[in-house]
Amino acid sequence: MFQKRKVIDCRWDPSESACTLAVSGTEDEVLQASIEHAVSAHGEKNTPELRNDIRRYLRDEKRKVIDCRWFPSENKCSLAISGSEDEVLNAAVEHAVKSHGEKSTPELRKEIQKLLKEAED
Repeated sequence: MFQKRKVIDCRWDPSESACTLAVSGTEDEVLQASIEHAVSAHGEKNTPELRNDIRRYLRDEKRKVIDCRWFPSENKCSLAISGSEDEVLNAAVEHAVKSHGEKSTPELRKEIQKLLKEAED
C-alpha cells in the first residue's frame, strides 16, 4: 500500500515575505524540507517547537484526476491521469500536445488546470 502524501504551503501562514512555496511528499520529506526552508528563507531556528508547528500545518495531499473520456474526441482517447496536481497538470499538457495536437501555451495549462477534479482514492 502506498504511503499517503503530505503537503504544506507557506500561504497557509502568511509571512511578511509573502512566500508561496508549497512542498509535497512523504511526511518525513515534507517535514525535513519545510524545516530547511523555514530556517533559510524565514530566519527561523531549528527547534522542537518549529518541528511541532510545521507538523500541525501538514495536510493530506489531495489527488487530482483528468480523463479524456470526459471530452469525446475523434480518436476516442480514453486516457485517465491521476496524481498530485502538478503531476497531472504536466502530464495532461504533454498528452494534449502529443496526442491531440494542441499547442503548449500558458492558456492551455490554465484551461486544463480548471478541468482537474478531486480523485476518489
